[in-house]
Amino acid sequence: MGSYLVFALEASRAPRWIEQPDWERQYRNGRLRLIVTCEKTGYRPWHIPWESAIPID
Repeated sequence: MGSYLVFALEASRAPRWIEQPDWERQYRNGRLRLIVTCEKTGYRPWHIPWESAIPID
């Protein structure tokens, strides 16, 4: 069925130049949007959008 790439998102720490409480406060309940572009020979490229809440424990 052709080839594909697999990606995974992992939780990351706040950048070291940002104070952790400020980082969490700013992005808590934020949204993450990814857009996947698919390509297949013989077809026009198509896009699959995905949006989810940013989980901050």
